[in-house]
Amino acid sequence: MVESTVVCHHQFGMGVWAAGHDQFGHVNVPAIRDGGIRSAEDFPPIGTRIRAVVLGYSGPSRQLRLSSRPSDIPGLTEHGKALLRQIVEAVGAGDMDVDDEHDRWRVYWDAVPHEDLRVLLKEVAGEGEELSRQIVVEALKYVDESEGRTWVDLLPQGQGRDFAERRLREWALIREVVNRPRDIASDLPDLTPWCQRRLIER
Repeated sequence: MVESTVVCHHQFGMGVWAAGHDQFGHVNVPAIRDGGIRSAEDFPPIGTRIRAVVLGYSGPSRQLRLSSRPSDIPGLTEHGKALLRQIVEAVGAGDMDVDDEHDRWRVYWDAVPHEDLRVLLKEVAGEGEELSRQIVVEALKYVDESEGRTWVDLLPQGQGRDFAERRLREWALIREVVNRPRDIASDLPDLTPWCQRRLIER
């Protein structure tokens, strides 16, 4: 999944800027939306933020080739939605839109601190939930390094997993220093500001 901004329209589709990947990409006309395109008026306006999935790369510059068709965008499976409804009921979240990622994240945030609900969350993370990285990273606050490894292993290779791997190592260091204080001056150049703040807090 790539969060992108539409930057141009052209005969063959539209160009986008994927800030998280620091590169341009393109969406060919058939991949813009389900149901076909009749004219350029059917394109998302320039400046629109879109969610797209990477199909591959084009040309010697390996420009991202993307699809913004809803049918291509990964989402929760029916089993994932059933698990989410169980979590919603457990945290007392009431009515919510399962297709709204902000609603889902609020539910996951409330659920992660509860050990019994983390079993369901771990299943949800493997059922097409695009917020899996956020769930995993939040869970690492509450589990030891061994269990944390099982959470990180839920994520596919890529930037999201790399981030979670780093956060797993950081939590391991934080807990080590809290339990067995030692001089960490030599560690500081390699620590993120986030990790340094957590160490100071503790």
